[in-house]
Amino acid sequence: MKKHTFIQNINSRSKLIIIAKLFVIVLGKKLFFRILEFIEIRAAFLQGKGFGSLSTEIEHTCVQSLINKISLAIDIGAYKGEYTDKILAKNPMCRVHLFEPSVKNYTYLKKKFYSYNNVYLNNNAVSNKSEEVTLYSDQEGSMLSSLLKRDLSYINKKFEFKEKVKTIKLDDYISNEKLDIIDLIKIDCEGSELNILNSFEKSINKVRCIQFEFGPANIDAKTNFKIFFDFFSNNKFTIYRITAFGPIIIDKYREIEENYTTTNYIALNDNVI
Repeated sequence: MKKHTFIQNINSRSKLIIIAKLFVIVLGKKLFFRILEFIEIRAAFLQGKGFGSLSTEIEHTCVQSLINKISLAIDIGAYKGEYTDKILAKNPMCRVHLFEPSVKNYTYLKKKFYSYNNVYLNNNAVSNKSEEVTLYSDQEGSMLSSLLKRDLSYINKKFEFKEKVKTIKLDDYISNEKLDIIDLIKIDCEGSELNILNSFEKSINKVRCIQFEFGPANIDAKTNFKIFFDFFSNNKFTIYRITAFGPIIIDKYREIEENYTTTNYIALNDNVI
């Protein structure tokens, strides 16, 4: 049966190449490949690949569709607090713990959430070690800020701004704050996602849902999607990709998932309802 399917695949690919060659004759090779790239990018986008931070509203709506009520959340890489805004808009009584290492952005957040007694601000980065490190960026308060010295020369950006920041392990924070079931952890930290996930390995069984970003910064971090897929599978989480049409489940790993355009995912804990 498998051999028959394999032969069918070869035959179908052979036919596709023959048809493609006809298009090359008519359009020319350069135009033909430009059209293919145009289709490829837009087809991937509709699948959520490269959908990125286009809409925080859509991201949060996808999360809410899977877990409904949110009573306790952690926003790691809070930036200007837009994601927390979305959480509070639908869950006004939710307690939200924010982590933002940039002094400029942290100062902004203090003013923004000054009157909120259910918002807790931390001027720290989260990592798998508690230490002092360098935060790199193209400018102070940049949304591209990262604990990695990224190479963005291909988009004419230089990571020359630096500031010293302190990191904290999330396991320690969760223990010190005596946090119980955590409905949502959102991670948007430009390449540090894996270190952050490893920072709460003792507490991960009490987390219902994790939203994380995978994209260009993972090239600098030298981390691939399979590492994330295996991490969540081993911890009994189901992964979904965020799209404009809602979350779509990724039930098995395939090489085609290795897409380094900015994409957001949701990992849902199978053991915590």
